[in-house]
Amino acid sequence: MRLLASIVLAMSLMGCSVRMVPISEATPVPQEDIFAAELLTPDASRTEKVTLVRDEHWSGSANSFRLFLEGRKVAEIDVGEKLELYLAKDKTYFGHLEAVLFTDSLPTTEFELKASETMPNNYRLSIVGDTITINRSALL
Repeated sequence: MRLLASIVLAMSLMGCSVRMVPISEATPVPQEDIFAAELLTPDASRTEKVTLVRDEHWSGSANSFRLFLEGRKVAEIDVGEKLELYLAKDKTYFGHLEAVLFTDSLPTTEFELKASETMPNNYRLSIVGDTITINRSALL
């Protein structure tokens, strides 16, 4: 009985566990999952690199996230993948993340993204509880 209780407890804790994927271990989003390829290279107006990394978590790991900026679909990001975009410095981009699967249990998350010369342009994508999150991070 104690063994069964230990297994149930361990599984419930795993459901909430998130592993922050180091950028060195993250794989680039495959070309077929990128819908705004022009954002992958800098140009005269888009000079600031922004890196998004999808963390690993037991719950929702089979679910891709769709990333939209300014109403336009940019990419689908899977667990352990990274996306490096070039955005205009100090411009605020409005976007949202949505789940590809289980859209009724994981509501769309809206966010503001702003590339900056003075702050880290690194963002982590994850699931916390029943919410998709995007957070600026000094660590990647």
